Amino acid sequence: PATSKWEPRGTDTITMYMNVVGLVAPTGGGVATRSIAFDMGAIFEVPPMVTLTPTTSVPNIVSVATMNVTTSGFDLVLYRTNNTETNVRVMVTGIPKRS
Repeated sequence: PATSKWEPRGTDTITMYMNVVGLVAPTGGGVATRSIAFDMGAIFEVPPMVTLTPTTSVPNIVSVATMNVTTSGFDLVLYRTNNTETNVRVMVTGIPKRS
């Protein structure tokens, strides 16, 4: 599950912070993918910028990436050389939809 917090950044963008918990690569290591939906649906005018940071004490064996970023969510991809559970901190910044 992902938890999020919204913060307005001026009048032009909004920023959302999330903590995605419990990503686990396959036994022996490899790639795990999870679809992440924004809590409030399609709130962005265009696909936002997504920044990822894995929470780990061994950064040399972990990498994260995004795929399929849309106005309502994205796919988070984790690569790890072992199957230790990994949390990922997420910051999403974009232009909000105008009513």
